[in-house]
Amino acid sequence: MEETLSVAQMYERLLELATPLAALDLPLLDAHGATMASDLLLDEKVAIKSGTKINSTQIALAASLGLDRLPCRPHPRVVIISAGDDLVEPGSKLADEDDEFESNSWFLTYPDEGDWRACFSGSHNSRN
Repeated sequence: MEETLSVAQMYERLLELATPLAALDLPLLDAHGATMASDLLLDEKVAIKSGTKINSTQIALAASLGLDRLPCRPHPRVVIISAGDDLVEPGSKLADEDDEFESNSWFLTYPDEGDWRACFSGSHNSRN
C-alpha cells in the first residue's frame, strides 16, 4: 500500500535529504556570485558574514586584506532546454500551422519575482 503524504510532510522529507553544497576555497574572481561559507574575521570581528552573497564589494575587501581566495558555496546552475520539432524561436517565422513559438523556457528562465539571476536557456541569456 502506498503512503500518502501531505505537502508539509513531503517538504520535511526533502529537507532531511538536502545538504548544502560543500564549501570551496575559490579564487576571488571565481567567488563572485557565490555565498560565503563561513565568517571572514579581522581582529576577531566579522568582516564578511557567513551567508553573504559575494559581489565586487566583498572581493575588494578581501583583496585589500591581502587575500586571494574566499571560502564559499557556489549556487547551483540550472539549464532549461525546450525540445520539439514544432518549436520556433520568437522573432522567427512559423513555417506551417503545426509550428508554435517557444515560450516556456522564457517563462521559466525569468521569474516574476524580480529575481534576475544569471541563467541560460536556448539563445537567451541574462547576467547578474
